[in-house]
Amino acid sequence: MSAEVKPPKEENDVSHKKGDFLQWQYDPPPHRRITKLLPRSVEEQEDELMKILDFTNHGTCMKEDILLDLYLCAFLWAKEENLTPTQISFIMALLQMLLDNIQEKHLSLVDNMVEFAKALAAACQTSEDDGLLDGEEAKDLTSYVTNNVFLKYSLFEFLLNTDQAQFVCSEEKTIEVLYCPDTLTPLEEGIPLTTYQQLLDETQEETQEETPETDTEEETQDTETQEETLETDSQ
Repeated sequence: MSAEVKPPKEENDVSHKKGDFLQWQYDPPPHRRITKLLPRSVEEQEDELMKILDFTNHGTCMKEDILLDLYLCAFLWAKEENLTPTQISFIMALLQMLLDNIQEKHLSLVDNMVEFAKALAAACQTSEDDGLLDGEEAKDLTSYVTNNVFLKYSLFEFLLNTDQAQFVCSEEKTIEVLYCPDTLTPLEEGIPLTTYQQLLDETQEETQEETPETDTEEETQDTETQEETLETDSQ
């Protein structure tokens, strides 16, 4: 009886069993979008991710801008680690799952970490032939997600569960500003800081030069007053 010979595993064959691990919904196998995105510049990658995620207001919406930066940084990190498009797809899906758990399910940090562990375990199966990530890659991914999501969990909770108009406009704050009419304010005048400092120094020098003259005038007036008083007394 001849032994069964398994064909070599292709890069995209790791997704042959549906549901084995997470896959990014915006780029299902064979992950053509991610494959085309890898050789492009950072600016082109950001523009493409913005289209994929449908972030049309990232220039004015704080939420979209932060999330776009999170996805882009994760993509660039995975690229630097020389991960395959399927592995990158898993990482992007993992980020999306964690964010959805915060926004839609309102999971606590501990519960979301449990969900992360389950998803990672599914991608790191015992069999090396079927595993999406090896032990070292899983360790690096855990460290990355911990530093960029779990350690900032309260910030993501606030970002995803608070309307931007509310946390930008609902609080009134009083700021005291020191006003001095004799000095220039660089922000209001729109001048360079070096020019502002030069003008400020010149103003201070002029003030110091005027001060002795004022004192001399006051002494002269006092002397004249005393002389007039002596003349009056003598008369």
